[in-house]
Amino acid sequence: MALARLKAGSAIATLLPVLGLGFMPSAAPAQIMDKQVAKSDADMPAVQYLDDLQECVASRQSPPLPLPLLEGVMAASQILGWADETCVVETKVFLATAPETQTTMSYCQYTPATIAIMTDEVAYEQARTGNFSFSTDNERDMALSTAIESECEFNFEWFEELTGVTP
Repeated sequence: MALARLKAGSAIATLLPVLGLGFMPSAAPAQIMDKQVAKSDADMPAVQYLDDLQECVASRQSPPLPLPLLEGVMAASQILGWADETCVVETKVFLATAPETQTTMSYCQYTPATIAIMTDEVAYEQARTGNFSFSTDNERDMALSTAIESECEFNFEWFEELTGVTP
């Protein structure tokens, strides 16, 4: 597995195509993503995950979320705890049919400022309702994108590692 830090472009821009959400540069018209995740028993664990993230409490994996354009591929994050004044979070991906086989998609060391954005009222409302959105015109969304870009390392070979297929 090769992890790489993004040097150009937005982290969210890199992840959004994988998630089926698209991205447009800031000079272009705003790109807005809305995603409704089915309400389920995972809703309360999603809120609990945000509670744990807010304090960076090492915990089990977050509730898995499907990657929309990649049918049958799921992603889940795990808070590993504090290290060097950052909260370490690893996101793994796996096939819904083989959850025991996982590979790392990202490894992040979030600052307290980033955690504050990730656990604000907007995040809690999204976790409670299952309504997720992202807009390049939204200052909060873009601040989160910039933070992820600088605080995460990404494994761009995760799909091949997981499936054995080169995209």
